[in-house]
Amino acid sequence: MTGSVLPASHVVRRARPDRALVDKARSLRRIVAEKLATAPQLPDGLDRASPQSTQISRAAVRDLVIDLLEGEAAALLASGQDPAPEYDETTLVELVLAMLFGLGLLQVFIDDEMVENIDVNGAETAFVTFANGDKLCFGPIAENDDELVAMVRSAAVRFGLSERRFDSAQPELDLRLPDGSRLSAVMAVTARPVVDIRRHRLSDHSLEDLVNLGTLDDDLARMLAAAVRAKRNIVISGAMNSGNATLRR
Repeated sequence: MTGSVLPASHVVRRARPDRALVDKARSLRRIVAEKLATAPQLPDGLDRASPQSTQISRAAVRDLVIDLLEGEAAALLASGQDPAPEYDETTLVELVLAMLFGLGLLQVFIDDEMVENIDVNGAETAFVTFANGDKLCFGPIAENDDELVAMVRSAAVRFGLSERRFDSAQPELDLRLPDGSRLSAVMAVTARPVVDIRRHRLSDHSLEDLVNLGTLDDDLARMLAAAVRAKRNIVISGAMNSGNATLRR
């Protein structure tokens, strides 16, 4: 993990999240987390012990968030105010779910199959690299560095084979996300928390596929195939995003 950030000159697009939408999602997340932590049972008979449990039903939590929104709308209507939502309800619900089950504002990029790399240095900025070479500067992704660390720590609890520490005593974390992406994070020993997420979109392909994509020519593909059949040692190296991992796989 390098912890490096792409120079600003390489960033072709910039975007900021809707602050009001994010604040509303954070408020709902806190309410839902409190309900999950204290309620002995969730809707539909789902037992609940901890808000971090991987056994939570996303559907049950989704219903809980929608119930909260409907309750707020009913209260506004009863007081004579306009109950029309200020936000797109679907977007808001999905963001709350991402904050509870995923990596918050980064989850939309993790779910985008065209995203290859996500690099975060501190809470203010994430640099997102797409398969076509486009780059996006997005942020802030967390309210502060403490929230960023808490988001990574929560992911380590949910996605690790066992609970993984991420604190000043254990400042490095390597984690495999459910989609196969690799997350590496560092805190305390760097000026700001650093999070890198690497994705290999082409996980099942052949040398012929790479030839068709223009990565290799026919002669080089035949040479590599012959070297593998002859059980020769092959060293593959290259800069980040140069395709060395794709070729190795």
